[in-house]
Amino acid sequence: MRRGTRSVLCAAAVAAWVAIGGAQSAPAERVVKIPRGTYTFAQIVRESGTAATPIRYVPESAGAVTIRGGELSRVSNVILDGFTIDGRLDPEWPTKSRGVDIRDATNVTITNSEIIGPADIHTGYDISGKVNCAEGDGFPTQSGGIGSQNTENITFSNLVVHGFRGAGSLRGASDYVVSTLFRNNFDGLSSASNQVEIRDIVFWVLPTHLFSIQGAGRILLVNNLLVDAQDMFQAGVNWEGAREAHILKNTFYIPANKPCYGFTGMNLYNVKQGAIVRDNILVNKRDGWIGISDAGLPLLSSDFNLNYSYQPKIDEYYLIDRGTKILYEEWVALSGEDKNSIVRQAPQFTDPPQYGDYSANQWGFRIPRSVDEARSWFVLKPGSPGKNAASDGTDVGISAVAWRDTRPKAPTNVRITSN
Repeated sequence: MRRGTRSVLCAAAVAAWVAIGGAQSAPAERVVKIPRGTYTFAQIVRESGTAATPIRYVPESAGAVTIRGGELSRVSNVILDGFTIDGRLDPEWPTKSRGVDIRDATNVTITNSEIIGPADIHTGYDISGKVNCAEGDGFPTQSGGIGSQNTENITFSNLVVHGFRGAGSLRGASDYVVSTLFRNNFDGLSSASNQVEIRDIVFWVLPTHLFSIQGAGRILLVNNLLVDAQDMFQAGVNWEGAREAHILKNTFYIPANKPCYGFTGMNLYNVKQGAIVRDNILVNKRDGWIGISDAGLPLLSSDFNLNYSYQPKIDEYYLIDRGTKILYEEWVALSGEDKNSIVRQAPQFTDPPQYGDYSANQWGFRIPRSVDEARSWFVLKPGSPGKNAASDGTDVGISAVAWRDTRPKAPTNVRITSN
């Protein structure tokens, strides 16, 4: 892709994002109610559905069923809806503590569930309140909230995922992660999916790499709130990277007094066919917005972003091949990008948390109860420089309301069976 075709790629990306929000028709479903108890995935999902009639597995009543975290494999056309999935009960504990690890499967959805790991991470503070930047030590060898491998059309939606060594690992042909709260995991999501869409997510307290891109295809990262991580998007020198990256209308927030980590917002060194970075907010403890290679620079389209740093040397862009950092004005002159971006002005959020805010836990950072609560803290105040400053005339950063999965749920006239 050359500079002249950037607008075509950007338009296609935005159109794809808009299309996602529309209601989608769904086939008739068969619903299977699971009696109260604790089960493995194999005990819950005893048969697959079909494309015409998928099976939705649900608890007989809210909170009645716990699934032992682990592998869900060789199934198709199934939906798991409304369960507690506990990685501390993984049958392979203590070497593994998995939430849901989906393998060799097609058309699987995990929705409206809580996925629990061994221990919540508190971003550089241990339980005693002391700074501790090695909180990931001591976890099982495999500890991840969600996963896919050798799969197609896997959806994770409306979840709360917390307490794992890693939020998840996506290795499928097509993965979709929607309207989910990932909180208090040590690492973020890694992806080698051929296509992955991550939309309307809240990532809260993940001290190391938020997105580790390791040989992915097309990545669409839209309308997400990302709070307190290290590199927000890592496709670096020693990573396999991605074919395309579309990073649109996200809010990245690294607090000023973060005790551990905190580096360049986006490392786009290894994105082979083009990257679009548009309508985002980055509030960064450190001094980097974009790190990019010489080869990647002609393939970048970046504009209408708001970049604010707490550091004296602000708004630096890192030219990785040259080993140099340049300020905003030099970046615009060199690349021709970010001519409409805003720098050196704080975005003025409604109620962003800071360290020392002990309203929800004793060692530092308040924890949102839901995606909507977290997003409400990052609405732009009237008078913010980011108001109406996006490429479409709306606010930069996340929109006030997350997209909701409006696909029809199980119809009322389906056959209900016990498992």
